[in-house]
Amino acid sequence: MRILTIGFPVDASIFRPGEEWKRASDIYTLQGNLYGLVEQIYDFDIFIADAQGVVNSTSYSVQPEIHTQILERVVFGGILICFAAPEGMEWLHSQFKPYSTGGTVVDVIPGTPFSGVLERFRRQTAYRTLLRLAGRWKALENNNTGMPVAAWLAAGQGHMVLLPWFDQPHQVIRSLLDTVLPRLAPRLFEDEEMPEEEPPEWVSSFSIPGLQELAGEVNGLDEEMSKLQGLRDQKEEERRELERFQGLLWWTGIPLQRVAEQALRKLGIEAYPEEPKDLVIDLDSGRLFIEMEGAEGPIKVNKGRQLLDYINADPKPENVEGAILGNPFRREHPDQRPPATSQADLFTVDLRRMADRHNWRLLLTKALFDYLVRHLSGDKKAADEARKWLGII
Repeated sequence: MRILTIGFPVDASIFRPGEEWKRASDIYTLQGNLYGLVEQIYDFDIFIADAQGVVNSTSYSVQPEIHTQILERVVFGGILICFAAPEGMEWLHSQFKPYSTGGTVVDVIPGTPFSGVLERFRRQTAYRTLLRLAGRWKALENNNTGMPVAAWLAAGQGHMVLLPWFDQPHQVIRSLLDTVLPRLAPRLFEDEEMPEEEPPEWVSSFSIPGLQELAGEVNGLDEEMSKLQGLRDQKEEERRELERFQGLLWWTGIPLQRVAEQALRKLGIEAYPEEPKDLVIDLDSGRLFIEMEGAEGPIKVNKGRQLLDYINADPKPENVEGAILGNPFRREHPDQRPPATSQADLFTVDLRRMADRHNWRLLLTKALFDYLVRHLSGDKKAADEARKWLGII
């Protein structure tokens, strides 16, 4: 097996954590004049690329024939691992688009071949771009707003993997080579001393002491691991569901709307989105329209004008109540909002006057978070108090 790194210089010893890596004898790093490698690309099995390094490597970027040969080698059974960046991935010619800025908070999607490794290094993640996926790309890891930062594509007989950057990228590569890639592409990792052909049927009639017993133990361990993995995936999903509620304290836009809806439902309050309104709650005598906003500063009067437009457009505006659920100064600690340096309150004066005129409630997502925490802690009064807070009792 031969490994070629592109814009990602490494020491070969990094890929040999144990005796099993003696067979990984050929590791090369692209550098200098690369034209001599054009005829050798098909001899490599695994390609490891840092997109940022590709951008910074003039000698590599001017050789599209090498790009093409790498992709062809992948289709015929090779593996490409690329650390994603906003630039440097155009040569992959695939159905995704990098965009936006980076971050460090991610959620690993359970049930993929990469879940274990990505979860192990989750706290070391420092992604440099988000990915808009299309086609047969599968997300492996999302940021805290649900946008992919890692993805995987089965390309012909091979595989392409887009990873975020990590504090210790070499450790991630080593872990993938030890655990994940041998399962995805076992032929690349077969012992070169063993023939590739299948053994004849009669070979199994020649028993070796302990062989069958070990095979049975391995099967039993596989079953136990499968059960434990299923249980782990379930617990991880429950953990991620609870962790999302922290978004009530600092998220904005659609993610904030969704997590608020989920929090209200946890409290037994049936809220639902209804275009173009953010959330609606059906009441005995009408409906409650809730408009939401997370802002770097105070919640401004334009959100009130938006709510008023939606109420006036309703067939029975006289039966519609209004509320604004805001997350002002969302980047500040909730106990320090508004910050001491701010001249504004949580809601602007104009918005407060409009809310007073129309008898709307101005509410904070931090209060919703507090009701939810109390409810999940077993406080039986929290749900009723949340309904009173919304004015629906």
